[in-house]
Order: sequence, then structure tokens, then C-alpha cells
Amino acid sequence: MWIDRESIFKAVPSEWIVQQAESGAIGINIKFAIIEYLENGQWIDWRNFGPYDVSGTYWVVKKDGTINTVTVNQLVESLGWDGSFAHVDKAAPQVVVQIKVEQSTYEGKAYFKTGWMNPGDYTPEKKQLDPDIVKNLDSRFGSLLRAAASQTKSKAVTANGDDLPF
Repeated sequence: MWIDRESIFKAVPSEWIVQQAESGAIGINIKFAIIEYLENGQWIDWRNFGPYDVSGTYWVVKKDGTINTVTVNQLVESLGWDGSFAHVDKAAPQVVVQIKVEQSTYEGKAYFKTGWMNPGDYTPEKKQLDPDIVKNLDSRFGSLLRAAASQTKSKAVTANGDDLPF
């Protein structure tokens, strides 16, 4: 069965093929078997609900003939792809990945397809900018942001110690 919702899932590739669009773009279409989904920050075993699949095309060559390095990097990091189309003629790699499933519409019909892909053990990182970059941003945009902020009155309520979760 094909997946019927948007979410972040863990999945294993079951098939992959090289595709070329009429525009000249070249992609790797991958069919995934869903194994888990993310709900409220917890991974839930999806296999209990039956076999579900989803697919999507990862465009590695743009229609202008340039390489889509962001997508190539996703495939290398997540699947171990070596950058060779001949590699795709072999069986799909048996690795766990995380995929974002999104709804799309084509000719009035809604369907679900894969979007961004990460390695199976991916955990988002909060990255703080370098303090010098923050200072530069404040120099460039600070007065404009403060002027915009001064147009609205704060309604923030200070939390007392009992309200804090830590």
C-alpha cells in the first residue's frame, strides 16, 4: 500500500532506478518501505499497520546540465551512493534512512512523495552562529529590527519558578 499521510518516517529503499525527464534533468527514483514514523518526538513502529511504501525522485542533474550537489550529498550521506549511475543498476542499498513525506497534486490528484532524506540515525542540531557573525548581523539589521519591534507592545508574561519545566 502507498503511504497516505505527511510525516517524517524511517524507511529502507526497496528499489531504485535512474530516470531522465523531458527537460533533460536526471534523477534517481527510489521506492522505500516504511518501517517507523515520528510522532510527538517518538519513533513508532509502522510495520504493525501493514506494508507501506512511498517513492520520490532525487534530481542529481538539473535541466541546465549542472549537478545538484545538495541532492547528491543527501544520497551519499544517507545511502552510501558513490555518484555512479551504474551503481543504481544494482540492488538498492539495505540501509535505514529518514525521509520527509509530503503531499503533492498532479492533474488534480493528490499523492504523497518523498522529500528531504537523512541518514537513519540523524538528529537535528541547533547551530549557534559565530559571535562575530551575530555582531555583524546586529550592525546591519539591528536598528531596523528594533524599529519594527517598537511598533508592537509586548504581552509576554514572566514565568514564575513553578511554571518552569527545569
